[in-house]
Amino acid sequence: MPHIRTQLRDGLETQLTGLATPNVVLFEFRHRVDVADMPAVLVSLTNTEPQIGEFTMGSPYEVENQQTVLIEMHATAPTGRACMETLDQIELEIEAALASDLTVGGLLENLWPGTSELEVNVDQDIVAGVRSVSYLAIWRAQFGAADIPEG
Repeated sequence: MPHIRTQLRDGLETQLTGLATPNVVLFEFRHRVDVADMPAVLVSLTNTEPQIGEFTMGSPYEVENQQTVLIEMHATAPTGRACMETLDQIELEIEAALASDLTVGGLLENLWPGTSELEVNVDQDIVAGVRSVSYLAIWRAQFGAADIPEG
């Protein structure tokens, strides 16, 4: 069975596939997005902070992992306001899709919204914007068995 992070990426991709915003392209990693590919949604798993739970010497122990999920929304529009409204619409659709299963198919204990950042750039007649939203994903596994979530 694949590592839980692989399963989580696949599960998030499944949940976010089929957003209502036209032409949303889903990528599973961070990279530069060409204007021709916008609007686009990028999903990546960044930092993982393990927390050791209770354990008995010499026995397998449970690790609670706090995983950062970064979702970047990219869009272009003729005006700054139109660009921000497009990003707001994409974020609304993402939140609804994620809220439909906060455990991502039973892989997580929960998925908590975190910080949000907005960056807007104007280049000639095109306004390009990026909204980055981080989520905190909590998952548990036995040390040495990170392919099977504890439930």
